[in-house]
Amino acid sequence: MVKKITKEQAVAENAKRYFTGNACKKGHVVERYTKNSTCVRCAYEATTKWRSTDENRERYNEYQLDYNSRLRKTKKIATPLWTSTESIEHIHRECRRLSQSMRMNFEVTYIIPLKHKTVCGLHTAENMEVSSISHRNLKGRRFNSSKESKELLKKLKDTGL
Repeated sequence: MVKKITKEQAVAENAKRYFTGNACKKGHVVERYTKNSTCVRCAYEATTKWRSTDENRERYNEYQLDYNSRLRKTKKIATPLWTSTESIEHIHRECRRLSQSMRMNFEVTYIIPLKHKTVCGLHTAENMEVSSISHRNLKGRRFNSSKESKELLKKLKDTGL
């Protein structure tokens, strides 16, 4: 069950979405985006409708190709020569195994984001973690100097990186 909070609480917690338990104007009782109070289901339906036209589908596909190209380039730049591809592949295999065994969507995320205003992480196994999609959506690309991030920074500093 989703925890009920107000938009003000969501803003204070820096959350992307919040849940009030109230229906939107179309009757959906789902989370809302903190940014504009839009119902998640209404936003999904609007996006699906927008992508259904040929012109917009083509624009979206071009955007995806460009985005994926930039993502590959970022990963290549952020990958040190000493990185073990086997260890990165192991994390991805573990993510797939968890997704299948728990019947939930898991994803490999970066503890320290590859792109950020104040810090840039590395594309290494030490900077990766398996987390649920909902956790990733809450975290976003924010750099949180939490215990895990501090431990990783200390570990990297101790190894001379």
